[in-house]
Amino acid sequence: MAENQDGDDSVNNMAPTAFERLMAQRDTEVHTSTASVNLDKADVIFGQHVYRTVKGVLVGMLRGTPKETVTGRKVLDAVDLRVSPGDRLGIVGHNGSGKTTLLKVIAGILPPVHGRRNVVGTIAPVIAQGLGFEPDLPLRLNIKLGLAYANRLAEHSRDLEDAILDFAELTEFADAQFQTLSSGMQARLTFATSLFQTPDILILDEVFATGDAHFVRKSQAAMMEHIERTPIVILVSHSAGLISEVCNRSILLDHGRLIEDGPTDQILDIYAKRYG
Repeated sequence: MAENQDGDDSVNNMAPTAFERLMAQRDTEVHTSTASVNLDKADVIFGQHVYRTVKGVLVGMLRGTPKETVTGRKVLDAVDLRVSPGDRLGIVGHNGSGKTTLLKVIAGILPPVHGRRNVVGTIAPVIAQGLGFEPDLPLRLNIKLGLAYANRLAEHSRDLEDAILDFAELTEFADAQFQTLSSGMQARLTFATSLFQTPDILILDEVFATGDAHFVRKSQAAMMEHIERTPIVILVSHSAGLISEVCNRSILLDHGRLIEDGPTDQILDIYAKRYG
């Protein structure tokens, strides 16, 4: 397992320049975006599919019931959601309320069992450390793979790889397998790969909590700039302070149901009173 090592100042100073150039290209894109997120009665059920017998199908047709039923635990329950450019949406709720599941549905990682998902625009999800990365591939190939998963392979270049590795302070490990990195180093690569994309919709799940203290400080500053220049941002965090700072709108989930939607301060107040 490779040791977590901070880069020197000369390396650290290279990436912000590349990042600033990337962000400068976004100034006009944000204001002309047509990105949107629409969920209609979206259900996610963790369990099993139950298919009816021929007799059951015939009886079901007479009763007007579906040919196929799904049993199990409903993790999202008839969620209706509309998100538009300019929205910085916070998602709050108790543990197990369905926050990360909702992010995965929006990102297209997890399809709803019932209901409809319609998302317009490119998406960069930062949902789980190393999500989509292959443990036995070197870092450079994993960066390319990450861009491919985000449907942004056309943006790939050696210069982009170098900028990502510089920001993550992992240049010297460029040819190492992903699985040989420490968890903190893996988190840095995951974050940096997302940071150097220019999505219409940025999806974040506790991303500010990853990496060591030095990288967290560095990533917070860069991500705040990224957020300002991204049309739609959707954030899950247990930090009420971060939600309040980033989000102009929030929703509250309770056992898979969307029960409140409104200004962030109002939703955080409801959440605090309801759950302590």
